[in-house]
Amino acid sequence: IKCVVAPDANVDSYALHLSQDGEDFGDGIPFTGGEYVLEGLPSDSVMYVKLTSENSSGTSPFSEMLAVLPKSTDRGRILVVNGFDRGSDGNTYDFIRQHAAAVAQGNFAFASATNEAVTHGLVSLTDYPVVDYILGEESTADETFSGAEQILIAEYLEQVGRLFVSGSEIAWDL
Repeated sequence: IKCVVAPDANVDSYALHLSQDGEDFGDGIPFTGGEYVLEGLPSDSVMYVKLTSENSSGTSPFSEMLAVLPKSTDRGRILVVNGFDRGSDGNTYDFIRQHAAAVAQGNFAFASATNEAVTHGLVSLTDYPVVDYILGEESTADETFSGAEQILIAEYLEQVGRLFVSGSEIAWDL
C-alpha cells in the first residue's frame, strides 16, 4: 500500500501514524519525499492512517484520517474519497471510520484518499470499480465538488460508472 503526498518545498519530512482502531495512533513512521510504501499490513482488519509533516518550525497537526483494508477478495476494491474539508463544529475529520466499517463488513478491499489527492492526480478514480465520496456539509463556501472534481467524476462515470456520494447540500451547491 502506498502513501503518496504532493511535493511541498516547506516540508523536510513526514511521519505516517497508524492505528487499528482509529483512535490511538502510534509515534509515526518517518519518511522523506512524496511516497512511502507500507508492507506487511494485516489483510483482515482496517488500518487507519494520519500524516504529520515537519520542518524547522516544528511538527504539523495531524492530517484528516484515512484508512485501508488490503485484503484479497473476489468482491473487488473500493476507493473511499474524503472530501469533507469544511472546518465546522461537526467535522471531526474521521468520518472514514463509519465508511470503512461498512465497506469492510461488505467484504470489500478498499483504499482511501483525500479529494485533493484525486484533483492533483495522485490517485485515479478509474483504477477502482466503485468510489465512495464523503462530502459532509461542504456547501458553496467550501464546494461539494470543485470544477476539477466534476470533470474527473464525469470521466469516471463514463468509463467505470459506480459512484456513491454522501453529504448534505450537494444538489444545492451544484
